[in-house]
Amino acid sequence: NPEVQAGTTSVTAESAKTPFVYTYEKDDAAWAEITFEIGENGTTTDETSFEVLNGKNFADVVTVPGVTANEGWIFNGWDQAFPERVEGDVTFKAVYLADEDKDGIPDEAEVEITFQSENGNLVNGESSEVSEVKITRGLKDADGKWSSAGSYTLTEGDIPGTGKPAEGYLKTGSWNPEVQA
Repeated sequence: NPEVQAGTTSVTAESAKTPFVYTYEKDDAAWAEITFEIGENGTTTDETSFEVLNGKNFADVVTVPGVTANEGWIFNGWDQAFPERVEGDVTFKAVYLADEDKDGIPDEAEVEITFQSENGNLVNGESSEVSEVKITRGLKDADGKWSSAGSYTLTEGDIPGTGKPAEGYLKTGSWNPEVQA
């Protein structure tokens, strides 16, 4: 667009068809680049880079991309917490954990929990009576991320039922250590 100056810019019938546009200069220091690196163990179809104004509420101006982990991997969040406000350029990197047995639980956070009976049987599923039941579960930290240093809380469905006591033993008994769902 041509420079507009009072007293020197003339307008014709033809040039009046094109508007005069004033373009403000960008203040680069007012803007931040927010980037999400998905990495080689996953994919996304979402936007991964955002240019946003500093000082804005992060959740209002950035849409965190959804991530699909590749086979044999589990997406476990991002390498750092999201800020409340945008304060400069930042790059978030996707974190993945290996799942070689492809059971949906990262190998490093996987634990096998064993229930055993003494002097009787446990009920595994509908009707089979066994002396030992093993289940595999995953440990998570306080933020809900998979972690070998995390924990798992047993559910009603995890605890096998008691079956038939051996001869000379009562149906009543107790778990040691105590088991609560």
